[in-house]
Amino acid sequence: MANKKPAIWIAVVIAAALWLLAHAPNGTARRFGHGRREGLHSQRMKIAILTLGVLSLSAPLCAPASSTMVSAVGFASVFNGLNLDGWKMQGHASWKVERGEIVGQPDPGQKTDCWLFSKEEWTDFTLEVEFKAPEKCNSGIAIRMPKEATGDPDTYGYEVQISDSPGRKPTGSLLHHVDSKGNNVHKPNEWNRMSVTCEGDHIVVYLNGLLVVDTKESGSKRGRVGMQVAKGEEFANQEVHFRNIRIKSLAAKAPATSTTP
Repeated sequence: MANKKPAIWIAVVIAAALWLLAHAPNGTARRFGHGRREGLHSQRMKIAILTLGVLSLSAPLCAPASSTMVSAVGFASVFNGLNLDGWKMQGHASWKVERGEIVGQPDPGQKTDCWLFSKEEWTDFTLEVEFKAPEKCNSGIAIRMPKEATGDPDTYGYEVQISDSPGRKPTGSLLHHVDSKGNNVHKPNEWNRMSVTCEGDHIVVYLNGLLVVDTKESGSKRGRVGMQVAKGEEFANQEVHFRNIRIKSLAAKAPATSTTP
């Protein structure tokens, strides 16, 4: 989402410059002659130049974020905060963008989970995402879901569970692979932070800065990331929110090849 604060600041600067131009003491210029008029003209020119300078410096701050905008050292945003460009839905649900967040809500009567997958794939990476879900929720984050696969990420890739619903695997678990341990309870109706690192067969999950999974798995080594809206009557009114979705690729770059014969 575009930052509104720089736009407000620019408007204030422009308004102040216009006020100074409108209230410059023209009467004084008449009393003190031609030299004073030149001074006022110079003053107005400086104000105009200052205004243009502020506009040019602040323009990049007000520009919409790119879907691959670098958001920290080595990380790139995979959600532009404006729309769902770069994402593809599997199944049926309501996915929309509000206030720079991706918001998912089930379609009534659906018999399968709905996923919103990235169009891009990664091999080794660190994924960071913030999520907010209601009490007794069921959702999840997909990792390493191959682009050619259709179905459940826990079958073809992995699903990192988000749930505090009784009888379900706790938040941070790799569904059907390994349960999370320790501080694995997220805060309902508040923003929580999930970090998932995949390097080869090593997968590590942090919830709100605390380690909950450290395992080695022999499954998929490449794929998309995604978010889930769960099926079922008990989750029919559930709304899940995701924001600040970013990835740092950990894949080794191929060595440069020589063109010398």
